[in-house]
Amino acid sequence: MKNLVILLLSFLLIFVANAQFKNVLFLGNSYTYVNDLPNTLEQLANSFGDSLIHDQNTPGGHNMQGHSINTTSLGKIAIGDWDFVAIQSQSQEPSFSPAQVATDVYPYAAIICDSIRAADQCAEPLFFMTWGRKNGDASNCPFYPPICTYDGMQNRLRESYLEMAVDNDASVSPVGAVWKQVRDSLPALELYSPDESHPSVAGTYVAACTFYAAIWRKSPVGSSFISTLSASDAQAIQQLAERVVLDSLITWRIGNNDVVADWSISQLSGLAFEFVNATNNSTSISWDFGDGNSGTGDTIVHSYLSAGTFQVQMIASNGCMSDTLVQTVNAITTTIQKDNVLPDLHIYPNPSNNQITIQSQDQLHDLFLYNQNGKRVRCMTNIQSDNVILNLSFLPKGSYVLKLSNNDTQIIERIIKVGD
Repeated sequence: MKNLVILLLSFLLIFVANAQFKNVLFLGNSYTYVNDLPNTLEQLANSFGDSLIHDQNTPGGHNMQGHSINTTSLGKIAIGDWDFVAIQSQSQEPSFSPAQVATDVYPYAAIICDSIRAADQCAEPLFFMTWGRKNGDASNCPFYPPICTYDGMQNRLRESYLEMAVDNDASVSPVGAVWKQVRDSLPALELYSPDESHPSVAGTYVAACTFYAAIWRKSPVGSSFISTLSASDAQAIQQLAERVVLDSLITWRIGNNDVVADWSISQLSGLAFEFVNATNNSTSISWDFGDGNSGTGDTIVHSYLSAGTFQVQMIASNGCMSDTLVQTVNAITTTIQKDNVLPDLHIYPNPSNNQITIQSQDQLHDLFLYNQNGKRVRCMTNIQSDNVILNLSFLPKGSYVLKLSNNDTQIIERIIKVGD
């Protein structure tokens, strides 16, 4: 019995550890509130042990301009602490001609996104790509023929929502794209209300599965919550949402602003290594070189005191998230062969008070100077000269590492700055 209790507690701890809490604000209209999409999404998330805290402002017929000045919408945005703010325009508006959408929609989408980031720089705008009407937009067909059919209207909605995401460095919940796949794969399943515009319960379930995949970046397949659908229809929708969203994260710009730690390393000479940050979206980098020493900065030089194997850790962050990457560095002493040395290189005076002169038989191309912490303090590229004067007057006294190179060779020298 005791072992059974321990086993159950272990499963519970794993379940809780994998649970993810998300705070989402929905700004839209009846496409969101019909059948209560936020609550449907919450029940879907709960079935996986995840939690959704949500709020909404969804007045009927509201468009992008309306939300950009709506005091309720702006007030809810200003509360902050949202992981995502889902933004949905009036159902027809983004399907109109590109010129009209550029005037009537895009500027207000930008205002909303700016408001979101002003309230919380870590909140992510998430555009809710809606679906075309069942048989196209008959009322506007004479004015813009591409939306006379469902396919034409859906294509324009897709284009516009993707453009809004690109323009505002945001992401997309591609409900309309999943909707199309469900229409094509399950033609007998009714996704529309009788008005051929608003979603049926099945249509809202499509939206919920899509949002779950987009927000949690996990598959909705296997959810025990199937609303009022048959098990087979619910499973088919789950599978299509998984495929459309998770197989094309780049298309929907999901994770585009994530910090994913990455770095490169090159051995300079001896036990000196140059570590270079290759992380996108990071604003701060910290290093642990595995030998008791650490440093900060995008590019850093570190010299090990003895050969060995070291676990080097880099932590990249941007104030909203961080990521850690640990790699093994094998520090083995190397020497520079004579044919790899810059010919007739002279560096003087060294030690120096204010400046040093660097002369070489060949032209120098690049120069990098690093302080004792490995942080780059001076950079000169594409020098194309065999005589360089390096100003040291702005640096505090101490020891520095000078890296020089041309097309074929490089050399590392230690420079001593005396006096301030």
